[in-house]
Amino acid sequence: MSRLRGAGAIVLGKTNVAELLFYQEGDNPLFGRTNNPWDLERTSGGGSGGEGAIIAAGGSPLGFAADIGGSIRTPAHFCGIQGLRPTSGRLTNLDSPPEMFFPGMEAVILDPGPMARTVADLELAMRVLAAPGLEKLDPKIPPVAWPDHTAVSVKGLRIGVFEDDGYWPASPALRRAVREAAEILTSRGATIVPFADPDPEAATRFYFSFLTADGVEWERKRLRGNPIDGRIKMLLRISRIPGALHGPVASVLASVGGQKRLANGFRWSAKQSARTYWRLLEERADWRRRFLDEMDELKLDAIVCPPHTVPAMRHGATKLLYDTPSYLMRFNVLGMPAGAVAATRVREGEETDRPRTRDKVDREASRTEDGSAGLPVGVQVAARHWREDIVLAVMAALEEEFSTRSDYPSRPPEST
Repeated sequence: MSRLRGAGAIVLGKTNVAELLFYQEGDNPLFGRTNNPWDLERTSGGGSGGEGAIIAAGGSPLGFAADIGGSIRTPAHFCGIQGLRPTSGRLTNLDSPPEMFFPGMEAVILDPGPMARTVADLELAMRVLAAPGLEKLDPKIPPVAWPDHTAVSVKGLRIGVFEDDGYWPASPALRRAVREAAEILTSRGATIVPFADPDPEAATRFYFSFLTADGVEWERKRLRGNPIDGRIKMLLRISRIPGALHGPVASVLASVGGQKRLANGFRWSAKQSARTYWRLLEERADWRRRFLDEMDELKLDAIVCPPHTVPAMRHGATKLLYDTPSYLMRFNVLGMPAGAVAATRVREGEETDRPRTRDKVDREASRTEDGSAGLPVGVQVAARHWREDIVLAVMAALEEEFSTRSDYPSRPPEST
C-alpha cells in the first residue's frame, strides 16, 4: 500500500470482508453483509467482497485485496470487474498484520493483488506494486523483473481450454463464456488446445487439508470471546469431531446419505499428524509436476477456464457451497498467476442445467443458479509462473472484444 500511496494513490477507505477471510461472502458479525450491486439479494463474493462491490458500483477505480483461494477473482467474477492474483511470492505480505497468518499459509500462500474496472488499471497497479527493489524490503521476494504485457502478442500463443474442471460442473453461462473466449482468441491467431487436470479433485483436497491441518486451532484462538459467523461455527463443530472419525462419517454421508460433497468436507478437514502433513506435501509436489508436465506436453503458454462454478450466490449459500471456487483454488495451490476478466451476463433460459440429486450441495448450486439471469460472468486466465504478462495480454484481448457486446457487464443498473 505504501508504494501505491507513493505513486499518488488516494486511499478512500477499507471495505468489508468475510470473518477470518474464510468464506466467499463479505459478511461478518461486526459490520454485517455486503450486497452485490447487480442484485442486492446476492453476495459480492469474498473474502474481498466489499472491494468488488465498491469498484463495480463506480465508487472506486482500483482496489487492493489478497487471494488465498479466490478472494480477488471471486468478487471480480461475481461483480463484473477485473482482478489479478500474481505468481505466489511476487508481492510482499510484510504490510499485513502477523495475526492474519496461520500454519496452512506456508503451503498455500496468501497473495496480494489488484482489482479494477479495466485490465489496463490492473497492469498500472502492478507496475507500481512490483517495481524493482521489492526484494530489498522483503528478502523472501525473488528479484524477478515485472514483465511488460504490451510486448506479448496473442497471435501464436498456445492456450489450453476447459469448461469443466472435472470436479464441479460449471453453470451454462460460464461454459458459454469460455467457448466465446476461445473463439475470440482463435480469431486473434492463438491456437486453442483442449486441456484437462490430471487429477481434478487434487487441488481442492490439498487446499482444505492444508488450511485445516491444525484442527482449526488458529481460528478458534482468534475467535475466543468474539461473535462467530454461522459458517465459521459449522467449521468449528466439524473440527471437534476426533480425526479418526472423519473418514467413517464421510463414508456414511456419501454412501448412505448421498451427500458426496459434504463428505469431502469432512474427509478433508481432519486434524493432520506430522506424518500425514508431510505425505500431503509430497502428493502436492507430485500433482504439481504432473500438471506442469501436461502443459509442457501440449506446449501451452496459458490456460482459459471458468473462474467459478456458479454466478454470484444468494446470501447464505456459501455455508454449503464451500468448494465451488475449485477452478480458482487450483492456481493457488499451483502458485501460478491467474486473473478474472469480465465477459458476459447470464441469459434467460441458460440459468441452470444441473440434474436432480439428493446431494444438498448440488441442490444449493441449482438454487443459486435459479433467477441468475442478468448477473455478470467472467473468464479465468492463468499462465506459467512469473508470466503475468501473458495473463494480462490474454485478459486485455478478451476485454477488448467482450466490452463491445451488448451483454457485457459494464455497470450495474443501480449505479448508472
